[in-house]
Amino acid sequence: MIMKTFSKVTIGILSLGIAATSAAEGDFTEISYAEAKGWQLDWHDEFDGKDVDEEKWGWEQNCWGGGNNELQCYTDRVKNSFLEDGKLIIR
Repeated sequence: MIMKTFSKVTIGILSLGIAATSAAEGDFTEISYAEAKGWQLDWHDEFDGKDVDEEKWGWEQNCWGGGNNELQCYTDRVKNSFLEDGKLIIR
């Protein structure tokens, strides 16, 4: 009896999580900056150029794990970060 109840509760919780995640993937209405009352925009990048704006963005380059002992190297290779369809792609 306890296992059946536990299973039903677990399935219910997982179902709610999946439903909430899939609902978040829909189309969103774009909000203009003027609509955010009480807030002031300090910085932004529209990513509308051909390349990443190096005056706004920089690349960490090292193999020291970014300060948290990750087993990886950070590079400035173009295939790792680039602009595509008005978005900054970071791989």
